Amino acid sequence: ADTIVTESGIKYNLSTGTVVGPGNKDSVVSITIRASVNGSQITSIAPNAFNGCGKLTTVIMESGIQTVGDNAFNSCTLLQSILLPDSITTIGDYAFANCGRLDNVVLPTVLKAIQTGVFANCKSLKSIYIATVDHIYPSAFASSGVTILHRDTNTGLKQDNTPELPVHATTRIPGVTTDPTCVQQGNQ
Repeated sequence: ADTIVTESGIKYNLSTGTVVGPGNKDSVVSITIRASVNGSQITSIAPNAFNGCGKLTTVIMESGIQTVGDNAFNSCTLLQSILLPDSITTIGDYAFANCGRLDNVVLPTVLKAIQTGVFANCKSLKSIYIATVDHIYPSAFASSGVTILHRDTNTGLKQDNTPELPVHATTRIPGVTTDPTCVQQGNQ
């Protein structure tokens, strides 16, 4: 049988290294997702883990988390800020869809793709730094507020949607988790 441990209101499956979800969906507000619990490595957040957590406002993930499952934070309507460590290589389909207040996302620099619908209906999200992402799948930013993509270079990005979002070459300031500096003059 799997070993399930609850810490700070979050259930972890130590046998699979997975965040299962909250003990109570209505009690999680501001959370830190641990990458190690009782000596066990935690590397993934299960699909639908926090789907519909209506009071969740802030999520911090410790370095070591590698995968955010499909729909993991879908419909967290009060979620405003999410800090994704550079250990994350995969963010599943619709992971942050329908998070209408989400306005601050720092994506990991190792992420290569933004999957289908990840930020769909995130109306408050206006700009995003996508580092070295080289493929944006269909509807990744559908009905979101994103009008510009900030990226290390403005070449080599495959976007499945048309019209494509404009890409601005941007420098990222190490250690700063707020908006990067866009080097394209006259733009944000």
